[in-house]
Amino acid sequence: MKNIIRFIVFLVVALVVLVLVRMYVCTVVTVGDNQLVPDLVVGDRALLYRLAPRSVERGNLVAFGDSTLSIGRVKALPGDTIRVDTLQYQIPDTCCSRCDCEGCQLLLVQVGKKETLVKRKQLRGRVYRLFNLNLW
Repeated sequence: MKNIIRFIVFLVVALVVLVLVRMYVCTVVTVGDNQLVPDLVVGDRALLYRLAPRSVERGNLVAFGDSTLSIGRVKALPGDTIRVDTLQYQIPDTCCSRCDCEGCQLLLVQVGKKETLVKRKQLRGRVYRLFNLNLW
């Protein structure tokens, strides 16, 4: 009886630790669209590393969004100059003159053939390709 109670306590503690790690450290996601070829293809399993989601560099794969996650590659950081058609723009360091928070900084993220501006506070973490289980 004592061994059964120990086993149940150990199992409950292990499950709590597992849930906390998946919620706050990392989780595995499945790529659902084919927009990041050759980096990620449909069916790839990718690790979403949630710690320090705002410390990204140019070229990193990141996940962003509120209700649905999108995965893209960081093309430009705050302060970089980008070209849109024949015009040049500088990505601002802050969203307005009154704001000093780092979360309002914008990043240029490429998702497939589209590029979009994403606020740092919308980042959910960095993405690393793990494997693909599609056998056919």
